[in-house]
Amino acid sequence: MSTRTAPLPILDFAISATRLTQTVNELIEKEKAVKDSVAALPGDQCTFDTVIIPMAQLENESNGNKYLVTYLSYISPNKEIRDASVEAEKLLEVSILNNSYFKGAEQGMREDLYEAVRATVRNTPVDTLKPEDARLLTKIELDFRRNGLHLPKEQRDRIKELKQRHSDLKIEFQRNLNQESSTVKFTREELEGMDEDFLGGLKKETGDDGVERFILTMKYPGIVFMGFSKNGSTRNLAHEPDKPNTG
Repeated sequence: MSTRTAPLPILDFAISATRLTQTVNELIEKEKAVKDSVAALPGDQCTFDTVIIPMAQLENESNGNKYLVTYLSYISPNKEIRDASVEAEKLLEVSILNNSYFKGAEQGMREDLYEAVRATVRNTPVDTLKPEDARLLTKIELDFRRNGLHLPKEQRDRIKELKQRHSDLKIEFQRNLNQESSTVKFTREELEGMDEDFLGGLKKETGDDGVERFILTMKYPGIVFMGFSKNGSTRNLAHEPDKPNTG
């Protein structure tokens, strides 16, 4: 398979909530159209070029935009945009569950796509493919089976139900995390090993004991950077905001 580089997506902080939703719907519609086209192929027309390449190229071209749209839920200062981004992720999760197969898309449960991939495997001697293409074909077929597509319908339906529940909980967790306002205060010594540029951008306050402390939130990226501290107690406190040094 020839290499194609997707255009670099640009994070648009000025995007409106309405436009964000439109962008997600456009991505979903494009993905569904490609997958429907692949799934409609007769078995004898399912080949690496007609099945695997269209789906792989779609993944390459659309994933960056998907991540940028959903990433706004972490970093936008506008609550309306953050909420719209969370809702966009819900729409994408439903689309992933119903239409996809890759990670980020591994949750896909489309039986017709699985049949197209199985036909491709039957029609394509592995030794006729480049090693990386053979690996891709094998991995995609394996991902479908790991999702239970080879199981009886009753078991497939149960797996899909559980995946949907997991998706709902994950998104709700992210929404709650975005609304989290707890802070944790650390002395300079307690933050040894953390990036100096990051520390330079933090708010600080001096307590009644005269000691200056850095104020970190429990949101990204603070919660991530805490993990780089050399101080084990600091790493533990990062996950216990109700300890005595919590703001």
